Amino acid sequence: MASEKKRKRTELSMGFASLLYYNQRKADSLMDQGKYADAEPLYREALDGCRRKLGDAHPLTLMVINNLADLLRKQAQIKLAEAERLTGKEQLDDTAVDALMLLAKEGASSL
Repeated sequence: MASEKKRKRTELSMGFASLLYYNQRKADSLMDQGKYADAEPLYREALDGCRRKLGDAHPLTLMVINNLADLLRKQAQIKLAEAERLTGKEQLDDTAVDALMLLAKEGASSL
């Protein structure tokens, strides 16, 4: 009976991991299409679930962290490019600073 409960918990965890992986892949697709605003919530949801259910050191968690960081980097580059076009000089705006702070925070917590 105890082994049956363990098997069911494992199946549930595997199903949850599959759902997280699906959300992460959907976010990847949106990011590839340049739909950054649509991709970000999916990455954040996947990251939250991965951390809660799989832990910070799990390969899927690390993959989602990497992909979210890539998305934030791309968003910051777009903001920098827009600022350059509008002002004629390179500058960091609040969104870029927030993205860099988040990357620094997540990078430190995932080591």
